[in-house]
Amino acid sequence: MRILATALAMPLAAQNCFWGDFGSSLGYGTTDTVYAIRPIGFAFPFAGASYTDIHVNDHGFVQLSNGGVPAPLTTNSPALYTPTVANFVAGGPKIAPLYSDMTLAGGGECWIRSTPTQCTVTWHNVQSYGIPSPRFSFQLVLRPNGDVQFLYGPGCTNNSTFGGVSANAVVGITNGVGPAPASRDLSAGGGSFSSTTHEEFVGANTFDLANNTLGFTGGVFGSVLFSTAGAPANCATTTRYGAGCDGLGLGAVGLPAIGNASFQLRAEAVPAVSPLAFFAFGTVAQNPGLPLGPLLGMTGCSGHTNADLGIFGGSPAAAGPTGITPVSSYGLAIPVSAPLIGTTFATQALALSLANPFGLASSNGLELRLGIDGSRIQPNPQWNMVAIAPGTFQMGQVGVAEPVHQVTLSAPFWMGKYEVTQAQYQSVMGSNPSFFQGASAPNAPQRPVELVSWNDAVAYCQRLTASEQVAGRVPAGYQYRLPTEAEWEYCCRAGTTTAWHTGASLSTSQANFQGALANATHPDGQTAVVGSYAPNAFGLHDMHGNVWEWCLDSSAPYAPGPVTNPFVTGGTFRIIRSGCWDSAITASLCRSASRSGPLPTIANDIIGFRVVLAPVLVP
Repeated sequence: MRILATALAMPLAAQNCFWGDFGSSLGYGTTDTVYAIRPIGFAFPFAGASYTDIHVNDHGFVQLSNGGVPAPLTTNSPALYTPTVANFVAGGPKIAPLYSDMTLAGGGECWIRSTPTQCTVTWHNVQSYGIPSPRFSFQLVLRPNGDVQFLYGPGCTNNSTFGGVSANAVVGITNGVGPAPASRDLSAGGGSFSSTTHEEFVGANTFDLANNTLGFTGGVFGSVLFSTAGAPANCATTTRYGAGCDGLGLGAVGLPAIGNASFQLRAEAVPAVSPLAFFAFGTVAQNPGLPLGPLLGMTGCSGHTNADLGIFGGSPAAAGPTGITPVSSYGLAIPVSAPLIGTTFATQALALSLANPFGLASSNGLELRLGIDGSRIQPNPQWNMVAIAPGTFQMGQVGVAEPVHQVTLSAPFWMGKYEVTQAQYQSVMGSNPSFFQGASAPNAPQRPVELVSWNDAVAYCQRLTASEQVAGRVPAGYQYRLPTEAEWEYCCRAGTTTAWHTGASLSTSQANFQGALANATHPDGQTAVVGSYAPNAFGLHDMHGNVWEWCLDSSAPYAPGPVTNPFVTGGTFRIIRSGCWDSAITASLCRSASRSGPLPTIANDIIGFRVVLAPVLVP
């Protein structure tokens, strides 16, 4: 499809979008069901204990367990579909994004994705009992540090027609023992000092968390903090509307999130006579659909898209989830391309059918909005990272030893706002090798760490990556590492083409170089507290001077011609950039393009480093 042809660049996303990779289907169209026990993927700390397993049910809550202890509610138990506080508390620890009387009939499905860093449960395309519209989706996210997140789609509601207590809803967390947890208005933000908390919605149509994110923090839940934030408009979504004929349906596996290579459309309950389904794509969503009987003789069928983008054949019909077998799929890998964000188009499935005079059946419609998802997470604020968009720039400088050539960086990344400080290094590595500390170096913890070799800097990045992965704050395919030389210069220039990002000159009032901070104790100069000088246009400090900064690359001449994501490995020496505080360092050595290449084992008081959170590279 032309609409997906150009892979350019993806902006960084907010955390309160749905996570686009749903993982494995637990069930489709089931009623009052507790699904089989599944591993969380890690030991999840909760209310003073830890749990390795999870029971998901189709009514919007999960129960934690260890190998089935405590035992879950049984399928068809009234407590599954009768959401009262008493039922919420009974039977063991429960986490409820939206415990209400709902059903998966007509296209709803539960999913789970368990990894060592995150467990995500998704209730997708569900509906309130007896009310087929609106359909809505919501997610639960668990992380190894005990954090819990509820994410709600815009259609989330509580409007069951069954009446009585079944029209209630409960949202919250409970350890499943003792008295009912504290009741609070969770939409109002704030904090709770109780170990568990909940909000009850009495009666239908009283749900106030739609399109929001609710977060609980605490690990052992000595206290619970919660807040809400609206989902950004550029989140990826799928909207199911209308109905198919002859039983044919159309659903999706995951969300059309930028970079989601595994996204699929799935024709459901494909008639036995049809070897596969066809998928029609158009720029117009027909809702309600246009009757196809007068035009094609397709009884009861509707057209839900104008199909001006084409019709494509899917995979051979084969067994699928219970209730929608057989299925035929169409892979729709969404490239990393910023211009695609916000694009919407409609699709529906077509299949052969002996039950229709014209010999064809059409499915419900599905509107896709390409966008971002929760996997593009923000890094821990403790590390002061700045989001950097991809782009193309001229690397090097005319008339010097660094020839100018075009470089494209195709993926987004984060760059440290400051050089790694002594305090940060100490917190990660447990030691501080720096020369500039003690009585003669005021505010030393906030000065850049130095006396670190390239090997030391790489070890720091590896340890930081490991700890942040455990906390669930590293996107898939990313790591904390040293910047490549190209990433470093791109960030230093921040859109400028002059010798320095400050313009045609650099003074000691703009950066710490040439002994600007010399005194009787350190006559050649010394390091400055990070951030002491004005930032460049990207918001990055000390890209000129203070300490030289290690880059990931080996030292080598630049490759001729335009290059994309250049990265040099295998050499004896490593690149350093930026210049430093020493009196012998002139402005020329602090240029955006200036480069040097010491041995990776060198460690002295003029070299430090900063980190990026960027696509994985191995030096």
